[in-house]
Amino acid sequence: MTEKLGKRYSKEIKESILKRMLPPNNEAVSLISEETGITEATLYKWRKMPVLLEMQHLEMDQVLSNGVAKINF
Repeated sequence: MTEKLGKRYSKEIKESILKRMLPPNNEAVSLISEETGITEATLYKWRKMPVLLEMQHLEMDQVLSNGVAKINF
């Protein structure tokens, strides 16, 4: 069985795009997707990360290096 892995983006790229999507910039996800070639679904997932981090009190570096935030309720 083969596992399909998506494209990986560096922490720096994720951080720079997050800055564009979040206040005070609030750039449109569709515009950023067109400019970067990163799917809107991926960008929306990244945009949720800061909320997840706040809920878990994690550092951005931890989540960006793993690419996933896990919440235990």
